[in-house]
Amino acid sequence: MYHDNFSQSTDFYRLSARVNLSGTTAVPLFSFRWSSTSHLALLHSLRIRWQTGTAFTAAQALVARAFKGTVFTGSHTGGTAITPVKKESRMAASRVTDCRIGALGGGTVTRDSQEFGGLWMWSQYGAAPNVIGFETLILPDQGSRIIIGMAQDEGFVIDNILTLGAGGTADFIVECDWAEIPK
Repeated sequence: MYHDNFSQSTDFYRLSARVNLSGTTAVPLFSFRWSSTSHLALLHSLRIRWQTGTAFTAAQALVARAFKGTVFTGSHTGGTAITPVKKESRMAASRVTDCRIGALGGGTVTRDSQEFGGLWMWSQYGAAPNVIGFETLILPDQGSRIIIGMAQDEGFVIDNILTLGAGGTADFIVECDWAEIPK
């Protein structure tokens, strides 16, 4: 169903989005919903970053996990909507149905049983030492040019797994690149 055979009719897009978090509960932090009936979306790269702003007052784990949504029939609410950027001006506007970042609510999505990537780290408490910044870059497996492919009513989400501890704030940043190809 998904393929790496790009043609002249393939369009390429990117996005970069940031949100400041404090006291966030275990909710989705990023959502990418695809509903096109005429095209597939092929995710090429995904970078997840964490930048501590204010140190936490207690040590804690910090975990964000990326899951493919295999049934995605309702968009998330809240947060900030993101408009993808075309990599070339000749390309059509992206066919992404909804993309947003923040402490999200709503959404009707069935996640794969295993994540395809994520960000796992440990924050010590107090001003120092503490997690200053951390990132992970998810790239395709060797021999492929895509991480995941998305057909109609699919997508991916990045979930915050744990409630953030007291006193701490951080910027959560997501960057990704994808292609949109005709079926």
